[in-house]
Amino acid sequence: MVSCDPAMCAALEAKGFPVGDLMTLGPGSGDPLGSAVIVATAAVRSQFGNRLTTVYAPIAIASFGSGSAQIDIRAYAAGGAAAYLAALRADQASRQHIGRLPGE
Repeated sequence: MVSCDPAMCAALEAKGFPVGDLMTLGPGSGDPLGSAVIVATAAVRSQFGNRLTTVYAPIAIASFGSGSAQIDIRAYAAGGAAAYLAALRADQASRQHIGRLPGE
């Protein structure tokens, strides 16, 4: 599921993205629970404020543009941002350890 503001969802649908895989965010809509990805436009950043990065989606996997026109593609953190970041750190440490093993 991809969460986005109404204009971005319409643009994605117009380019052939399946409408059933889009969740429109806007005034009166709930939180982006159940999303896999959040398209963070200025409208979405305004709607969720710092909760976007501290609660829902702490990591940007891609960014386009700059300033107020910047669009971030953010991975949704199902267990919350703190749990997501802890798992990310553990994964990085494990990969670094495996990379240092002799004979590997």
